[in-house]
Amino acid sequence: MKMKKIIWEKAVTRELSLSTTWYPNTARIDNFKSFFGWSQKNLFTYHSGGLAVTYIDQKDNQKLLKHISRVYSKSPNLIKLLNDFEKIIKIRDQLAREIINKNFFEIDKKILALKFKAFHLNNYKCWSYHLICFYLLDAIDKKSLTFEKVKKQYERIRKIHPYQEYEEKLLPYINKYVARKQGVDYKLLFYLMPPELLSYLQAKTIINIDELKNRKKAYLLIAVDGKNKLYSGQTARKKFNQLNIERQELSAQIKGMIAQPGTVTAKARVVTRKSDFSDFKKGEVLIAHMTTPEYVPLMKKASAVVTDEGGIGCHAAIISRELKKPCIIGTKNATDLIKNGDLIKVDATTGTVEVVKK
Repeated sequence: MKMKKIIWEKAVTRELSLSTTWYPNTARIDNFKSFFGWSQKNLFTYHSGGLAVTYIDQKDNQKLLKHISRVYSKSPNLIKLLNDFEKIIKIRDQLAREIINKNFFEIDKKILALKFKAFHLNNYKCWSYHLICFYLLDAIDKKSLTFEKVKKQYERIRKIHPYQEYEEKLLPYINKYVARKQGVDYKLLFYLMPPELLSYLQAKTIINIDELKNRKKAYLLIAVDGKNKLYSGQTARKKFNQLNIERQELSAQIKGMIAQPGTVTAKARVVTRKSDFSDFKKGEVLIAHMTTPEYVPLMKKASAVVTDEGGIGCHAAIISRELKKPCIIGTKNATDLIKNGDLIKVDATTGTVEVVKK
């Protein structure tokens, strides 16, 4: 894999399937330019051991933020963008409900193919708007008159229309339908890319089960200079190692952006997977890569929240403000430097976290 020197920056770590990660990755590369006049050229997601980790080109990302700030810094553009986003996401949710509300033992494959195609095309657009709006809050002037208005509207949209609806409801529904037809474990079908699933439903292709088993071991979905490619299994591991990702020097200081002010000293609990949820105890500080709607019960029990990732419009920031729990986001190193049981001081007035006692 010949490529120019790229400074890869870790952006997102999630327990997400290939069927879901395909959308944001492909939208950044293929859809941003047609919608917003700019597209990212270099990024990849590597999945191994249950977690999908997305890396972006640092310089590429900085250019994107400048472009968004320049194009959408004026009120009419901002409000139109958010209104368009809400219209598209409402259509996507309605299309998903139309599929889920059918009994999959009775639904005709051709009808399912038509409905999923409509959903797929709409969800692709939806992800483009979602990502641009997310970046928008970090790119525009926080002191501008429209910032608070834009932030509130974006937070409202995200709370009403969580993207996990696809992962948690629609995708299992369709995969169980296909698994019943194919006689395979439906969980294996989460390693299909959406166009592959659509192609199968349209009776254009068959499902390569051996390839899906390879992807379950490891996959690398990578774009360099705007060209997407997927590798699986041992080949994915080899290609990933060839990228020579330099592990960033971890600062001894844990510092991030203040999402909700406050100060708390309590024991920490690092939660990076759903399997960690049952260990969480009331009053602990929640330490995570990022939170999603599944984390809300934990956030309600937590004394404070600290994340590696996130911006003004991220889930952790929105929910922490709603719960009035001290929250620091975007530390980049909290899950690396903090261990379960550490006594930590979360100072969400300065944006710092101190390990008081290990």
